[in-house]
Amino acid sequence: MNQDSIFKALTVVAVFAMIGLLGYSAFILYYKVPESSRIGVAEKATLDQNEGLKATIDTLEIMWKNRQKSSFYVQQDPLHLGRVIKDFQYKSEGKTEGEEEFEIRLSATVIDENPKAIIRYNGKSFVVQAGDQ
Repeated sequence: MNQDSIFKALTVVAVFAMIGLLGYSAFILYYKVPESSRIGVAEKATLDQNEGLKATIDTLEIMWKNRQKSSFYVQQDPLHLGRVIKDFQYKSEGKTEGEEEFEIRLSATVIDENPKAIIRYNGKSFVVQAGDQ
């Protein structure tokens, strides 16, 4: 016998040993593992059976209820231009921020390579850039 035939024989034995090991592993996994723990077969979890799940859900519900109780409000309009533009004044005395709709108002800003702003003036919207009049 030469070295090539010994090597081929050892390779064939190794391949059969691997096939046998894989077959045995599949047999153990399929027949020896309980059916309830197999992949794809899941037990339905109920709150009565799983205390950890119940505690987590209760905590989330409490956090959600507390978040729903919260409210956010400001006393002044944060987009009121009277606090942003120097020497800005209304044309007539006695106007409030709610009446600013037909005056000048900052509606939006776009910050990118070419920053822009949308200004609402006399009921119309205008897109302006730095330096525009």
